[in-house]
Amino acid sequence: MLAEGHRRVKVRLLPPPDDDSGKSAPKHVVERATNYIEKYGLVEDDQLWLVMDVDCWSKDLLIDIGKECQEKNGWNIALSNPCFEVWLHSHLQDIAQMSTKTCKELKGNLHHLISGGYKVEAFITLVDSALERATIADKDNGHFFPTEMTTKVYLLVDEIKQFFQN
Repeated sequence: MLAEGHRRVKVRLLPPPDDDSGKSAPKHVVERATNYIEKYGLVEDDQLWLVMDVDCWSKDLLIDIGKECQEKNGWNIALSNPCFEVWLHSHLQDIAQMSTKTCKELKGNLHHLISGGYKVEAFITLVDSALERATIADKDNGHFFPTEMTTKVYLLVDEIKQFFQN
């Protein structure tokens, strides 16, 4: 929705199969991305972003994938620690001020902040606030691995937004 209708920005989501069956694991995310690139390729200005949570996966595995992304032209990684809901919460409040620390608590808290929880329409208008909060919270912005209760998803969103300013 962030890039919807923009002629220069095309976002392609590569979701796991409907049956999922563990296909959201990082190795499967990399596999889907690799298959996509083998089939369609990347041109000069193309970027591929792997968006993943930290919560269920070993730090070493995610660091290896991050290093692999750094070695491949156009590949990037956006991790949230512990989960994607950190990015969603940054739309609404300063995550560092929250006492919530687990994914389960973060998911449950979203339902209290936004009726029904995650709704794209409710969050898209707050993306600039999320960018600002996530940027400020990222104390290690020189590394792809986020510290606890931070997210690197803002880097992807910022990249998309750059096309709207050109």
